[in-house]
Amino acid sequence: MFVALGTEHCVANMYLIPQGMLAGADISVGKLFGNIIPVTLGNIVGAAVFVAGVGHIAYGSGAFASCGEEASSDEENGKVENGYARQILSK
Repeated sequence: MFVALGTEHCVANMYLIPQGMLAGADISVGKLFGNIIPVTLGNIVGAAVFVAGVGHIAYGSGAFASCGEEASSDEENGKVENGYARQILSK
């Protein structure tokens, strides 16, 4: 998918570049790391912007504040009262 889109993914490159090296491509280990390092940094920034950014836009800034809390269930109505599920149910 990343290749078809013209983008790079560090984990995909960790497989594809060594495979190319084994197949005889003119790529050195230095070129491998010269690719992996900037691609990994770009993937980290992209994940922060797209994954965390979309979560922030969709649920607001406090949506993930209580994710670490244990959720207790209310057996009468079946709703979860604490944590992330509470915020979804209150909408």
